Amino acid sequence: LNSHAFPDPYTRLTFKYVRQWTKGRARSYLKGKGITDPKHRDLILELSGRLPRWLSVLASEYSSIKDIADSKYRELIRGRSGRLPHKYPSTARISPHAIFSKTLVQRFLELYVEDQDQRQFILEVALARKFNFYVISELLDKQAAKYTFDLLTALPFIKQDSYGFYYFPSSIRESMLSLLWELPNSDVQRWNECHEKLARYYKLS
Repeated sequence: LNSHAFPDPYTRLTFKYVRQWTKGRARSYLKGKGITDPKHRDLILELSGRLPRWLSVLASEYSSIKDIADSKYRELIRGRSGRLPHKYPSTARISPHAIFSKTLVQRFLELYVEDQDQRQFILEVALARKFNFYVISELLDKQAAKYTFDLLTALPFIKQDSYGFYYFPSSIRESMLSLLWELPNSDVQRWNECHEKLARYYKLS
């Protein structure tokens, strides 16, 4: 874990198994922190798993994340039209909430793990709709797969189905894939290779 975000002597797994707050209590907490936008609030609830520590961390980061997302949105609008209009009829696909979601997920991952390569590994796993250790092993070498699997399964928003596979909530996965495509070292050929490996794995399994 990022030691700057978590200076106290808790481990990653501690956060996974701390009792989560009820939705009502978590919403009241966020409202008390000035987070009233329903979409923003719901995304924070999902990312945090309603665990008190994560709620506290994300709430403390909210204002700066929102400012960054708003700035990115304005830049995108200017890039499309050359100016910042009051209405955006030609920019329907640019969603302020989508920009906020990506910015929040990106900041979450930065807080969760310091190493940039490891964050990229986590994003790459989002290429798979569902995963277990063997799926990750198709994408990464054995050592990286083990560490990445441990990191992923301790994330508060990761779900598990009745067959033992893990998966990302769809809204979070969408943001992660968008972040993956936008990486400075984004390699389309590598992502195609990852898709081919996943297709072979699911075909043989």
